[in-house]
Amino acid sequence: MKKILMAVLASILTLAGCGGGFGAGQVAVSPESYQPIRAQADGPAVTFPGTAGFTIHDKNSQQSPGQNGTAGSSADARPDGTAFATASSTSGGSASASFVLGAALHNDANGPLPVAVTCDIEYEYAIQTTAPSGGVATSGKIAFVVEARDQDSGKLLFQHPLASLSGYEDNVKRSDQQRLQFAATVSPLARWRIVLQGKADAQSSQEGKAQAEIRVTRCQMTVKPLAAPASQP
Repeated sequence: MKKILMAVLASILTLAGCGGGFGAGQVAVSPESYQPIRAQADGPAVTFPGTAGFTIHDKNSQQSPGQNGTAGSSADARPDGTAFATASSTSGGSASASFVLGAALHNDANGPLPVAVTCDIEYEYAIQTTAPSGGVATSGKIAFVVEARDQDSGKLLFQHPLASLSGYEDNVKRSDQQRLQFAATVSPLARWRIVLQGKADAQSSQEGKAQAEIRVTRCQMTVKPLAAPASQP
C-alpha cells in the first residue's frame, strides 16, 4: 500500500488582512470591485455569483518533472462558481495546482457591520497512486479551504475544519456537498473577502505515479447584513 495524505478543510472566517490559505490575499482586486454593504435591520442579502458573478477567480499551476519524470497540472476558477485543480506526476516528478474563487465586499459605513454568511459548496475530489511493491511511497494531496478576511487588519476571527481524511489507500474518489454558516462583525470602513480555495499536489517516487484532483461543481455565498449593535451610553 502507498501512503496518501488528503485534507479537505474549511477554515472559515478571518475578517482582517492579507495572507493565509493559498495566497488569496495576493489576488489583485480593484477598489471599485469591492461591493458596498452596510449594517441594517432586515436588509437584503447579497448572493454570489448572482448575475454579476464572483469578483475573485484566480488560478495557478507549476510542474517539476525532475531528471527522468513527467509532471503536469492545470487549474481554473470561473465567475459562475465552478473551479478545479488537478496535478499529476511520474518517475520522480512533482506538480501542484490551485484556485481561488470568491467575493470582495466593503463596509462603507463608520460603524461595525454584523453579518451572517452562508456558503453552499458541491465538490468532487480524487487521488490515484501507483508504485512497485516495497517502493518509496508516492503521494497525492488535496487541501480545500473557505475563509473570510478583512483585507486591512489580518485578524483571524473564526476557523473551523470542514472535513479531513488521511490513510493508506491506493485510490480515493469522493463527492460531497457542504453548507457552512457563520456570523462575524466587520470593522468600520473595512474591505473584506470571502474565498474558496483549492489546491492539488502530486509527488511520485522514481518508479511511481500520482494524480490528485479537486473540482467544484457549485459554489454559492450569501451575505446577510444585520442591524448594527446598539451604541453604548
